[in-house]
Amino acid sequence: MTIDNKRIRDLCVVFFFALLLRIVYVLFTRQFYFFYHHPSSDVMYYQHWAQELARTNFVGLRVFSGLPLYPYFLAVLYRLFLASVPLIRFAHLVLGAVNCLLVYLISAQLFGRKVAMGSALLVAAHFSFIYYDCLMMPVGLNIFFSLLIVLFVLRSNQLQTKRSMFFLGLVIGLACLGDGKMILFLVFLVLKFLHGCLFKKSYKRQCFRVMCFVIGFWVIMISVGLRNWIVSGEWVWISAQKGLSLYVGNNINAKGYYKHPDFLRPDHHGQDEDMVLNVSRALNHPVSVKQASQYWQDQAFIYIRQHPKGFFKLLGKKFSLFFTDTQEAYDLDLILQGEWKNRLEWNHFWIIFPLGGLGLYFARKKKGVLMIAVLIVCQLLFTLVFFLQHRHRMTIIPFFIMFEVFAFLEIYQSVRKREWKLPILACVPICLYIVIFPTQKISGQMLEYIHATKAGNVYEGRQDFLQAKKSYQKALRIHPQDTNALYNLANVHFSLGDTNEAVRLYQKVLRINPYHADALYNLAFLYKMTGSTENALEVFLTLHQWQPQSPDVNLQLILIYRSQDNCAETLNYYHFLKHKNVNLGEELEIFIKSCTDNGF
Repeated sequence: MTIDNKRIRDLCVVFFFALLLRIVYVLFTRQFYFFYHHPSSDVMYYQHWAQELARTNFVGLRVFSGLPLYPYFLAVLYRLFLASVPLIRFAHLVLGAVNCLLVYLISAQLFGRKVAMGSALLVAAHFSFIYYDCLMMPVGLNIFFSLLIVLFVLRSNQLQTKRSMFFLGLVIGLACLGDGKMILFLVFLVLKFLHGCLFKKSYKRQCFRVMCFVIGFWVIMISVGLRNWIVSGEWVWISAQKGLSLYVGNNINAKGYYKHPDFLRPDHHGQDEDMVLNVSRALNHPVSVKQASQYWQDQAFIYIRQHPKGFFKLLGKKFSLFFTDTQEAYDLDLILQGEWKNRLEWNHFWIIFPLGGLGLYFARKKKGVLMIAVLIVCQLLFTLVFFLQHRHRMTIIPFFIMFEVFAFLEIYQSVRKREWKLPILACVPICLYIVIFPTQKISGQMLEYIHATKAGNVYEGRQDFLQAKKSYQKALRIHPQDTNALYNLANVHFSLGDTNEAVRLYQKVLRINPYHADALYNLAFLYKMTGSTENALEVFLTLHQWQPQSPDVNLQLILIYRSQDNCAETLNYYHFLKHKNVNLGEELEIFIKSCTDNGF
């Protein structure tokens, strides 16, 4: 495909149209969205991870507990733009606009200019794409890699050298660090390239190119595995999160979409700790992150073996959910912006999926269509293995939109020719889709609960504790046993000086979830503050069994033991923290100086 003046003009129109819509969305939400300055815990998790990489050690300090591609991308932006959030956000908007250009180029390669322009404009104006492009989240980057890889393989003339195949392997390897389905897609590409080289006269040269592709992929995989081994002493491929993710998607309480387990704290940092703490408690000895991941993976397989009927029923539900527009799979902010989404996103799932499937059928004999179909199937398989999240599924929606536009133009041409068979038949998949996969919305009560809990966090951050208290109480009237709302309400009472009520609420949290580490720590701190030193010591020692590496827990034990003139235990925990290179501060050094002066 050549880039002529018309296509250059099209690309400019698409790029600036997409960028303009994204800028307008940011300005609008900044002005009218109550939670604009209070992103979800996922957004904060990636930001903190990227900031740690950018400010301290670019290699990182711990084994990857999540997919690392996006945090490193974000860390590069932090360094490049000197941590300027507006510039970093603008870079995300540009990336979203570039994705629209890639949609145009792929569509033009497959179907021609009309489909390319229609597809690119539909993606540019789609509310969900605009929403994700304006967040500091991996979705836009994962879409970019999916589109780039497909475009690169479609232009097979670019894969005639060993260098280009090696480069493609590197790109696939990078994509696997951010998007799990790419590992499955890799298998298809290897088989495709092997099939091509076995049936050519120069098969040795072709097979060597395939080998370069595989080597490029393994350069990335081995680099990440080696990095994880260096920082943890254990060989972990990509991330240690896959075991827990497999369990979340395959257990007796699984819903098919992501449902946060009750035993995990709601934020990513708490989840990473609790994933290990719960295993340590279950096995009654400390475990590493890799061992914890293996434990959760084993638990998932135990469920599958012991509940085969339930497992296959769950698979059927996941399959159905994959084609269903369900708000349960949305991010919380997308749920809260549901009214805007309903008004502005007129190209809904019940149009995209059936028309896209029809277009896929019409174009089945075109070169490259099989590859895109396989990529879609890989995302489906990924959902079946784990669970549905809307953000994961968004990476294949651009391809459905391409086929949707192609199908629409085919139907339009039939209408112009007064051939009514195809238009009438096209109504069948849409009607069947609406009946089989109806849109699933959350209840008004659930929406009220989500809004109340998030509003409580906002008010708490503003130190408007009375409003935060009202919000958490409102949430608890809907879900009285929600440990996170109870914990946050306890924090509010603590901030208001009502220590008795704070203690009561922390204790209630621990009756529901005895291993809520944050509630335990805060309860122990309150005991210490109110003079119940022995109770505080007992709780901190319990917490130390679960979090022996925690500087905060060790520091509190130092303070308590020194107040009891127990120099031996004081210096025991003190030397541990010094060995870990924790900066203890001059005041603490003076506080324990008498112990060292007395020869302990």
